[in-house]
Amino acid sequence: MESAERTTETPTLREEKKAPQVGGSWEEDPAVLDWKLPQDKKGGDGQQERKWQMGDIEETLPQPIIYHEILWRDWQDLYNPDLVALGEKQFDFTVLSYNILSQDLIEQNSHLYQHCPPSILHWDYRWPNLLQELQHWEADILCLQEVQENHYKDQIQPSLSALGYSCHYKRRTGRKTDGCAICFKTQRFTLLLESHVEFFRPAVDVLNRDNVGLVLLLRPVLSEEASEGLSPPSLCVANTHLLYNPRRGDIKLAQLALLLAEVDKLSSTTEGQRCPIILCGDLNATPNSPLYQLLHNGVLNCRGLPAWKVSGQDQYCGVPHSRILPFPLWPDILGVNDRCQYTAMRPPKVKGEITCPHPVPPMTQQGRLISLICFCAIR
Repeated sequence: MESAERTTETPTLREEKKAPQVGGSWEEDPAVLDWKLPQDKKGGDGQQERKWQMGDIEETLPQPIIYHEILWRDWQDLYNPDLVALGEKQFDFTVLSYNILSQDLIEQNSHLYQHCPPSILHWDYRWPNLLQELQHWEADILCLQEVQENHYKDQIQPSLSALGYSCHYKRRTGRKTDGCAICFKTQRFTLLLESHVEFFRPAVDVLNRDNVGLVLLLRPVLSEEASEGLSPPSLCVANTHLLYNPRRGDIKLAQLALLLAEVDKLSSTTEGQRCPIILCGDLNATPNSPLYQLLHNGVLNCRGLPAWKVSGQDQYCGVPHSRILPFPLWPDILGVNDRCQYTAMRPPKVKGEITCPHPVPPMTQQGRLISLICFCAIR
């Protein structure tokens, strides 16, 4: 497994630098290049053309693009040669996970983005750049978070479908306007099963938020040349966006347990085995947090653990809350045991512990709005 290397920097167009607004609510961020794409032109009928310009080049999306890496990224190499047997055939594919930031959430939480010029936060500026990024990496599987429903229907799904993706979406419950999407290349995979996971459960106090998860079971598509001597298993892909609130680690764990139970169900084979699992998402947790360790190591001791320490976001908590994780974290009526599996499938294990049936390798980076692309293989 290997992460993508930083591409060679290409020239970028620069506009005349404007002085920061006086008395405004934002400050210039030096990490962001001071250029933006010109406004879309209008056609002869006065309607907005679905085109964008960059210098003398006019493109109708999607088309081959000139890639510009706007922000500097420090990529991590996760390749492990010990996992690849010499001469063994395998099915190689790429996965990209990206929180693309809902426009509605920007407007509802503008205080979080005062360091950004308003012009670069607007969706009409961000979407062409996001699509350029997705086109550049051309991953076989995309897992996107904070996907606004109207943007998905009007722009994201049509654009990605034109690029050869099959797109699947789950909006958050209640009045929330964003959700999660999983898109896969139809030349590489076919869909076997799709499951939408709603974390809001009216009868369960610890599950009173509108976050969701999306789980797909995919079958690899083999070319005639590759099919000989290779029979890869199905692949279970899950995507989610857990609650942000740093103080409510109890809610985050309950949401994660529901998602893992659904992953456990869909990844089970008729032979009683498990197919490979890819878990993506914005977990709102740091790599060294107890929540992350549950996924990495497969076990979390909940006894006496303060709820605000679960996600490792201590610096965002302000005054720490005195809430200690209760046990059990959720009532029996939820139908999920402390092994994060549906109760009809496995009995409870050890009181005071939560376990993860399928620990995942460490593929997380710190930070909230980042993209992560990985090269994977199954055999």
